[in-house]
Amino acid sequence: MTALPSSGDALLAFKAGTEAPNIYHWGGAGVALDDPDERLAELDGFEEGELDGPNEIAAFQAASVAAVALRKASVVDTELAPWHAAMCLVLAEDIAEPELPVTIGPWLLLGDAMAAEDLPLLRSRGVTHVLNASNIDFGVRDDYAAAGIAYLQLGAKDEVAYSMRAHLPDASAFFRSVREAGGVCLCHCAAGINRSGFVVASELLLHERRELLDAVRHLKWLRGTTLLNPSFQVQLIELARDEGLLGAWTVDVAEIE
Repeated sequence: MTALPSSGDALLAFKAGTEAPNIYHWGGAGVALDDPDERLAELDGFEEGELDGPNEIAAFQAASVAAVALRKASVVDTELAPWHAAMCLVLAEDIAEPELPVTIGPWLLLGDAMAAEDLPLLRSRGVTHVLNASNIDFGVRDDYAAAGIAYLQLGAKDEVAYSMRAHLPDASAFFRSVREAGGVCLCHCAAGINRSGFVVASELLLHERRELLDAVRHLKWLRGTTLLNPSFQVQLIELARDEGLLGAWTVDVAEIE
């Protein structure tokens, strides 16, 4: 039997690294989205006898701490709750899934890893820049270099409590270089849902100065499934608050366009 780590935190990390539940799966790389309500059950997959005594106690203590942190990262402050409820209403609307990539604006496309690997497609769409919001290297750097496509990888993780806002300065600078060059950028992650969705929504706020629900409606109508990660939703609302772009919190789903 492989020796297990001795500390609670290390045991959780081992569990997450070996048996984390996968929501999306692309090219053999799973992306784990932790559910705070399930964190305390993360150790259930260990075989009987692998955990005992102090190790088991330490692991469950670490799980409890992690559960609290995940819940905190997924809940907005009370004063922001109306905007969060309105955002969830927009995101829950039934929109047909489009073929990727989709056009967000004249210089910005949103897609997934499959679109990012399709060089003929990128050429046909006039793509000059690619921003990979994920932490997965899809092995296309050399192809981009040969095609004269500028490339940036943010290295973000699609996990609850992960800080996507930390990547916004790099993303905004890259987007600015696209506009200054008169180019077209494909922004993507693995599935084109959470990490790239957050980056694109943030750019609608920061560059176009759209109010929160206007930006989310625009993204939802064009992309379909987007922003499923609850802590990314919270971070987007907090970004809008900090930028003075919360706007009205009421929403009429019939007006989504």
